[in-house]
Amino acid sequence: IWRTTVLSLSFTPAILTLPVLLFTDNQSLMNQYWWNMLKNTIRDSGPCVIKFAQWLATRPDIVSMNCAIHLQEFQTNAYDHGFQASIRIIKKTFGNDVFTELDVPEESLKVVGNGCVAQVLVGNTNKQKLIAIKVIHPGIRDSITADIRILQYATWFVETYIPGVHNWSLVESVNEFESLMMSQLDMVEEGKSLEF
Repeated sequence: IWRTTVLSLSFTPAILTLPVLLFTDNQSLMNQYWWNMLKNTIRDSGPCVIKFAQWLATRPDIVSMNCAIHLQEFQTNAYDHGFQASIRIIKKTFGNDVFTELDVPEESLKVVGNGCVAQVLVGNTNKQKLIAIKVIHPGIRDSITADIRILQYATWFVETYIPGVHNWSLVESVNEFESLMMSQLDMVEEGKSLEF
């Protein structure tokens, strides 16, 4: 209930000012302000909401093409939990000597990507072999679980009480989204995709 309340309050300004889109030109300052407000709200709402926005950006059959274009920003500009947080998580998970054991000087590591689920660092071993480390964002498992439950309830409510929406197959789309999110938490599979 707390997460639902927080998300509801976060999105309230965007929802209340939604008529701006109906009465302004796509190029107007008010229209651009509204989209910036929505994107900042999405970014502040956490990785799962950002991932949902990324996914919606690929679904112009569900949202307008204009909306999909605005949401494409999240394909390359996602959540960042910070480099030092990644180093702390790696050391907490694998021990303080992890970089010595991997033969990777800590100072050789750098962030090369920030997705909705994880941050990717790369570095070189002392033998100049490239290594990649993917670190799941802190708290994302709980966030995904809570947010998926909210989405499932919201889509059920919309399909039940809004005529004509049932044809959009929103429940099936949320189930597809849940599978995608859960698969990205499987670091064994993710590790295979990082092989160079």
